[in-house]
Amino acid sequence: MNTPHLPIEQLQAWALLNSISFAGTNVQRIPQTSKGFGLISNKDRCGPATADDESSRTLLTVPHDLVLNPAAVKEYAKEDQRFRDLLVAVLPNKPRWTVLLFLLVQTALARRGDSSAFGVSNPWGQYIKFLPKQSDLLVPTLWNESERDLLKGTSLESALEAKIRTLRREFDKVREVSSGIPCWDELLWEHEMVEFRDWIFLDAVYRSRALGLPRSGESMVPCLDMVNHAEPANAYYDENGQDEVVLQQFTGVDICEGEEVTINYGADKSAAEMLYTYGFLDTSCLPPKETFDFPLDLAFFECPLTRAKLAVFGEQQPKIHLEYDRHAGEITPDLVHWECPFAYLMCLNEEDGLKFVTLQETDGKRELRVQFQGEDVTERAKDFKTLILDHDHRQIFKYRVVMAVEHSLSVELEKVNARKQSWSHGPAPGVRLECFNSARVLTEMQRQILEAVREKLEAEAMELGNDHAVRKLLEELQGADESE
Repeated sequence: MNTPHLPIEQLQAWALLNSISFAGTNVQRIPQTSKGFGLISNKDRCGPATADDESSRTLLTVPHDLVLNPAAVKEYAKEDQRFRDLLVAVLPNKPRWTVLLFLLVQTALARRGDSSAFGVSNPWGQYIKFLPKQSDLLVPTLWNESERDLLKGTSLESALEAKIRTLRREFDKVREVSSGIPCWDELLWEHEMVEFRDWIFLDAVYRSRALGLPRSGESMVPCLDMVNHAEPANAYYDENGQDEVVLQQFTGVDICEGEEVTINYGADKSAAEMLYTYGFLDTSCLPPKETFDFPLDLAFFECPLTRAKLAVFGEQQPKIHLEYDRHAGEITPDLVHWECPFAYLMCLNEEDGLKFVTLQETDGKRELRVQFQGEDVTERAKDFKTLILDHDHRQIFKYRVVMAVEHSLSVELEKVNARKQSWSHGPAPGVRLECFNSARVLTEMQRQILEAVREKLEAEAMELGNDHAVRKLLEELQGADESE
């Protein structure tokens, strides 16, 4: 079911009703771009007068009570008994989840049309009708299957799979719990007012439009979330002494009549993070260091102790972390770095001095502990890279780690290279051009980094292969293969 939409021309009236002040600016459609809407200046803002007068640099002012964040939702719950009952029943374990639950309810109320029977009205009940349609939001969690296939072999492939699983668990819990509360069962599920796709959409809306306010923290701010990203930007947001959120023109930066007002969404996000969060890539403002993660292929180790190792390590999906120093020059093996703490634990076996023991505590609970060379190292489970340094076979362990990481990254690289030739053919039917272009840029960037890391790993493996203990091990393995 679709949410009713209001024309953007009605936003000014909604803003006036809710004490939002546009200071010589207004939101309108940006023609001939994929941006949708943006904030446009209605007058020239140039010269020393603008630089000296802070009030003349104010472009937009939003009252504090319109800011949407977990604290605001909890305040709303104090006024709305039914929503408070829902919030207590669901018990969201993440701040973001609290906001999504509020937005899900507002979405259902907007679709129902008559919210008078369901608690206290809220300005967001109307504002969500100005938000983009699901088909217009290009955040990858909303891409169709053909579009997500373009990201295979990139760091976003596993990240998206994990995110969708998390969203499914959250939504299923909301549905299970709220179905047991008659009024919420009637609103949300009796007529299928909302579905899983809506939860994905609202997560994408919040993730892509929330801003890090100096005092209020991560929040959605109506009307300010219509301001687009640019580098360099000509404006910035802040909170003033009255806790209002204000959009200010940068000192010394001119904004002409008809020019778009822009902010920088964050220069600290990697290419993958920018695409994942906002649904676009701006290669002009990427951070000095490009970082991203790939999954470690646990099947490579063929280890019967994998579950125990994961338990003491404290992560169910260990990653290989890659980093590239962009400002140091072109992508070469010398400028890329990798690390994978879990691989150092995975490469160890019982014959190497690794042992798992289960201890029973005074309350009857049982705790899994890990020992290495007779010493309990459970608290240092993420530091086996250091723990192996005193072992006689440390070079062998390092070699195992390098080979495991190289194998995992080669799998991802094969996926990327398999798709490389298809880029020249353009987007397939059903694939939006914006998604195609973003995926192509990200894939090529990460492909080059993967190639450089693999080359670095090959050099490390060759160097370790010259070690006497490693060479002896390789000869034994080769002899075993030949005898089979």
